[in-house]
Amino acid sequence: MRKNEGITKRSLFLKLGGGIYEDVSELAEKGFVSQKKSGRKKAVSTTTKFKAYFGQE
Repeated sequence: MRKNEGITKRSLFLKLGGGIYEDVSELAEKGFVSQKKSGRKKAVSTTTKFKAYFGQE
């Protein structure tokens, strides 16, 4: 996900399958990703917590 910063949930679904909706919700709940409305879709971006935890800056 880090490589595709700001990717929509729909794009993730097309790449990874239907399980992403639950996974993204869990990551958002734990503060690893944020979701922003992008028109009718939601864009998913990593947070600083994600970057610190997974060692990506």
